[in-house]
Amino acid sequence: MRWSRRRLLAITGTAATASAGCTGTQSQSETTTGPSGSPPTIPKIATHLYTHLQASGNRRLNGSGVVADATAIDLDIGGRPAWLLVAGDTDSYWTVVTAAGKATTHRVHDGTSEQVTDLGSASLPPLGYRASGQTRVIDTPADCGDYTHPVPLDGGLTYVAADGDVVLWQDETPNRLSVSAPADARLVRIDDSR
Repeated sequence: MRWSRRRLLAITGTAATASAGCTGTQSQSETTTGPSGSPPTIPKIATHLYTHLQASGNRRLNGSGVVADATAIDLDIGGRPAWLLVAGDTDSYWTVVTAAGKATTHRVHDGTSEQVTDLGSASLPPLGYRASGQTRVIDTPADCGDYTHPVPLDGGLTYVAADGDVVLWQDETPNRLSVSAPADARLVRIDDSR
């Protein structure tokens, strides 16, 4: 199925707006166990890819443009797009995750697009990174809340668990802070240490 860039942006924006604040409840007995082992290794030079614009939660971008005047570019997506991660300056790399959780990365350049990577399955909502010319997605810990994703921080991950705990996973023993965070809470990163 082919989707134009403009339609893809409209659908993902509409889906994000429609699902805002829609949270389910999960009792303590239903929560899954936390992570085990070491957190995933993310290169220090990586550009982190979020479903929102920046790790700080800031939605402002430098520059300007008019989406209505943009030339439509088709992306060949094997399913209904649900999430979008974007990176790049001159070349733009779009990682599209379908509703079924399948992720592919497309290079968008000079009015064309080509699929460059099939990333397989991705946790939802997705978190990715781009380093050394490669795009990767990060597996979400099993107890991460359904409506949020982890934030890379100091060689590990920080996330809101399904039970409302905030978890800092930097070694084999994650640290948990019981704060009863909302299921759709989104952590923000200001710099590498906070």
